[in-house]
Amino acid sequence: MNINIELFKLFAISSAFTFSGGLAMIPMLHDKLVTENNYLSNDEFYHYIALSQSLPGVTAVISACLLGEKINGKKGRLAASLGAILPILFLMIVLTMIYEVIPQTGIIKYIFIAIRSTAGIYIFEAAFSMTPHIISKSKKSYFLILGVFIVVTFLNISIPTIILGCFIMSILMTVRERYL
Repeated sequence: MNINIELFKLFAISSAFTFSGGLAMIPMLHDKLVTENNYLSNDEFYHYIALSQSLPGVTAVISACLLGEKINGKKGRLAASLGAILPILFLMIVLTMIYEVIPQTGIIKYIFIAIRSTAGIYIFEAAFSMTPHIISKSKKSYFLILGVFIVVTFLNISIPTIILGCFIMSILMTVRERYL
């Protein structure tokens, strides 16, 4: 089968059937691109995933562009990004029309709760599998990850606030290490 068709199908399936975006797609993408097809090594895969997390924009699309480009050049980038975008575009249009019509009570409320909880599981799995590949081996990194996990899970602080806090903390730690 054509590699571009494979990339399109993989990203279309992963973006259509994993909730909460780019991070939830990582286990499925890793399974297909690294384990089954050997298109990338573990380190290459996680390097591009970490890079896609640090660039502005939609993580799923950036991941698709970076991984597709690495695997098959510009054609791979186009196929993977279209695969990531088109199912979600169609799904969001349909769901928005349905959401406007259905009252948000009863079973619908519980369906959204179930979707939200499964999304958390996918994100946790992705973070757990990425951790050894993208962080340094210092104890500070592990404490930072644990601290961010606790803050996100239990204190309900917004993600932009957490990112800003981590940014400020990294600047302070860098200054302390270099000048003190």
